[in-house]
Order: sequence, then structure tokens, then C-alpha cells
Amino acid sequence: MSQAIQIPAEYSAGDKSSPARQIPAVAHCCEAWETTFHAKYSQTKNEARSRIEAAQAYRNAMPPLFGYQNICDFIACAAHGLVIGAIEDATGSKLFYAAQIAFGTLRPQPKPPQISYQ
Repeated sequence: MSQAIQIPAEYSAGDKSSPARQIPAVAHCCEAWETTFHAKYSQTKNEARSRIEAAQAYRNAMPPLFGYQNICDFIACAAHGLVIGAIEDATGSKLFYAAQIAFGTLRPQPKPPQISYQ
């Protein structure tokens, strides 16, 4: 008879009731982390290896850095990933820098023409 593997509750990508999880991109990244961690942990029983692969899955699930909303969602995912430990500090710094560069490439919306009443 096979026995179900019990994975401790602390092996999740943060509190599921967190307000950050209301952001679809953040929820998607967290689900990628949890799915990968649980699958790898079930296979190997190696927490460290499972966390490394789950962190990679979290980063891979992050939105692409183009378009205003995607960049905002990317920043939210990176920030949440740092808070819950899915992203290491050094990696987080690089991700925020990449988001800053991407933000700088956005073209500002043209200002409405000034109407002069003389």
C-alpha cells in the first residue's frame, strides 16, 4: 500500500490570503513556485534542490518586460518573491534594475495640445 507524501504547509509561496495574491500575475508566479516545489520535493525529498527549481519556475512565470501593465506586474512579482523568499536579494536587485530599464523605454503619452485663449 502506498502512502501519500505529506509536504509541510510552510512549503508554499506565501499566505494564500495575502492581498498580493489578488494580483493575477503574482498569483500565477506563486502557483508556479508551489507546483514546481511540490513536484520536485515529492520526487527527491530534497528541500534545497526543490526550492532552487521552484525559484526558477517563479521567475519564469513572471510577465515579460514590455508594456506598462506588464512592467508593473513584473515589479509586483519581484517584490512579492523577495518577501516570501522565492527570489534571493541579489537576483531581486537585478530584476528591479531590469524593470527600471524597461520602464525607461516606455514612450510617454503625448500631452494634449495647449489651447491658448487670447
